[in-house]
Amino acid sequence: MWFKRLFKKELITALISSLLACPLVAWMHNINQGAGYHSLYLNYSYINLVLIYLTFAAPFSLLIGVPTSIALTSMVQKLKCSSFIKYVVGLVCFFLSGVIIYWAYIAASRLIAGHTLTINNVLFYMLAFGFSALFYFHVGLLVNRLIKSS
Repeated sequence: MWFKRLFKKELITALISSLLACPLVAWMHNINQGAGYHSLYLNYSYINLVLIYLTFAAPFSLLIGVPTSIALTSMVQKLKCSSFIKYVVGLVCFFLSGVIIYWAYIAASRLIAGHTLTINNVLFYMLAFGFSALFYFHVGLLVNRLIKSS
């Protein structure tokens, strides 16, 4: 019963996180489009960028975010300490999981493909993945609160 509720919460969290984050990322991409900051040049409209990001973010959140979040949430909930300490431990764990997922997935694939990794790109994407995981964590807390109150 507990796992079923946790799994339901994580699925809802993954979908909401994707639906909230993709418009924000597309907006940020549109703002930086002329700056030449991105290595990926996409000359698409805002709505097309949102759809492109949703195409990649939703499966990524479902396939990687949900199992990772279930494992981390289960471990943090087993701690015998105050809810504030659990919150801080959850913050650290989710941020580090975002960084680890970056290294396991993105950086490794770039290195295998023969691309070089610059320190600016590595730091930017490590922080981006880390803060994305923190965003997911906080959406999960909100969804958990909504599920408990209903």
